[in-house]
Amino acid sequence: IQRYFQRHYAAYHPMIDRSAYFIEKGLSLLRRNGILGFIMSDRWFRGKAGSPLRSVVKMYQIEELVYTGEPGEGTNNSALCIIRIANCISSHAFFVTRISPSFKGQLFDYIPSHRYTLDPAKLDDDSWALRDIRMEDIFCKVQQSGTPLEDYVMGQVFPGIKIGLEGPFFIDEALRKQFIKDDPGCKSLIRRFVAGTGITRYQTPKNPNYLIFIPKYWTDDPSSSIPHQWRRFKSRHPSIARHLKLSFEKAKTPRKPGDHWWETSCEEIWRGKHPKIFFRNRFKRPAFVFDEGWAIADHTVGVIPSSNLYLLGLLNSRLMFLVFNNFIQISGTEQKMHSWDDLKNLPIYTPDFDNPDDNIRHDRMVALVTEMLELHMHLSDAKTNYEKRIVMKEIESIDRQIDSLAYSL
Repeated sequence: IQRYFQRHYAAYHPMIDRSAYFIEKGLSLLRRNGILGFIMSDRWFRGKAGSPLRSVVKMYQIEELVYTGEPGEGTNNSALCIIRIANCISSHAFFVTRISPSFKGQLFDYIPSHRYTLDPAKLDDDSWALRDIRMEDIFCKVQQSGTPLEDYVMGQVFPGIKIGLEGPFFIDEALRKQFIKDDPGCKSLIRRFVAGTGITRYQTPKNPNYLIFIPKYWTDDPSSSIPHQWRRFKSRHPSIARHLKLSFEKAKTPRKPGDHWWETSCEEIWRGKHPKIFFRNRFKRPAFVFDEGWAIADHTVGVIPSSNLYLLGLLNSRLMFLVFNNFIQISGTEQKMHSWDDLKNLPIYTPDFDNPDDNIRHDRMVALVTEMLELHMHLSDAKTNYEKRIVMKEIESIDRQIDSLAYSL
């Protein structure tokens, strides 16, 4: 029988499963453009024994291939495959669907939503991996067209300020309003406080805490007629000074001689109004939020000093999340939490402002992100569930448009 197969079948190999000969015979019996469907083991995808059959099948137009595992899965290191072949010369890509061996359900429902296309020219003669390379192609294209995030922001990434989460410097909304009512000039010293746990895409908590924030050397003023720094501070902002002094005396907090205990050491970006993009220092899923300039973030937050809403939209897009996940998978590190080191190589497309199309796409992204920020403000102010549902639908619509624009870029 082996000698017979060897003489009559191009798919012959002494170790091949005999279903190979049924495939070849079936193809020879088909009329032009006829279709053969066959259920068999998938072992012929791999190894020398399947090489002759792979060569035979590649001469025809494969229409679809469904298989139920990967090499090594199933009985005898094989799994089930279903192949559909047309009796004509290969001219186009074919559908591939990989089904988990544990799948239980209707294939007619599962296959249309899980299939992908594969170019037969990319099938390796040594083995058919049947990998879905669409994502790899996207990642390759995105990386080639983008600038690493760290280079895009010119390395300007800062940590938040190390601040204890208790004490007289933290106040609520009611006390903030009272201080500003008594002393309108103190408004710039009472800053919205942001912690990493409160950061989600495009938004921070609805009811924020506030921080009395006086930067280092802020009280020093050589031109002032009042020589003593504390007296100078007290004369300018009596309500805040009285609150801090009473709180410290009550708590009996030690103070170093000559130290401006009411001041906080900080980077230049925290001293005035500097627009910023915040993200968590440690996170499972990256999320970015915009601050117009006055908020203060603690050490659990990373800060990009930028007012670039175009960048904010790209960073919060689904495409960047997919690229981020790809980086994590390639690195092979099984870490539960991620950091700036996992973000710094995200590829950011730099628009060519001499190109009218790039100009339009950039401006469109800024407009969409501006609308997104406004919608999130409306969402936080919504009183009823109906209002919230309406706003959420608009947010989802804008999100889809931003994702589409990110792919376009």
